[in-house]
Amino acid sequence: MAGDWIPIRDDIATVREVVAISQRINWSRREVIGALVQFWGWAQRETTDGRIVDAGVDALVDLFGIEKNFWHALIDVGWLIEGVDGAPGITIPNFETWLSESAKSRLQKNKRQKRWRQKAAQVDAHVVRKASTTEQNRTEQNISIIERAGTPTAAPARVKVAERIFLTEDERARLLALCDGDERALNDEIQKASDWTLSKGKQHKDCAAFMRNWIRRAMAINRRVASVTKTSRYLPVEE
Repeated sequence: MAGDWIPIRDDIATVREVVAISQRINWSRREVIGALVQFWGWAQRETTDGRIVDAGVDALVDLFGIEKNFWHALIDVGWLIEGVDGAPGITIPNFETWLSESAKSRLQKNKRQKRWRQKAAQVDAHVVRKASTTEQNRTEQNISIIERAGTPTAAPARVKVAERIFLTEDERARLLALCDGDERALNDEIQKASDWTLSKGKQHKDCAAFMRNWIRRAMAINRRVASVTKTSRYLPVEE
């Protein structure tokens, strides 16, 4: 399929299987990785469970033009099995973990969550810095007012602290659905909204409605970020 992709570990050049294959057939690791990518890309288009009937080593040699010792080396390191439940063919171990559609969807979700957490951490840091600066400015203003009034011993004016976000279990369950069932994402958004509320000195009559709007905006931002993110096939490696 045009534009399709397969996941590649960023340390693949140094994993023991690649090193072992390179040594056994006297290829560079770059050559081994290139052949692996070609094979895995073909396999994920041909099977949904890692089993391909009537495609033995001889067929792979004819199909890819890659010598037999490469395929035998894959078998030796456990990355390829001859036979499919006793019938002629090949089986790719751990196919469901790396090459299936569900595996790729899972990997993409993990990457999105990682980017989301990094972005959330940056926003939290900004809110904390802004809240600290705001509080310091208020304190300085209060001191200035007291000094101008000629009552240096009087206590500074009290700063009104905004309430935090309070939710019932039912409200929390509905918000969790907006976060695609991601409990951690929901907790992070509640914390960010609470910090923002404190920094702005806000109070909310309907915390649940406020959080629904907050989460919808956050999810919309995440989707826009994801839509422009390009996934590379693998990183160039040096010998």
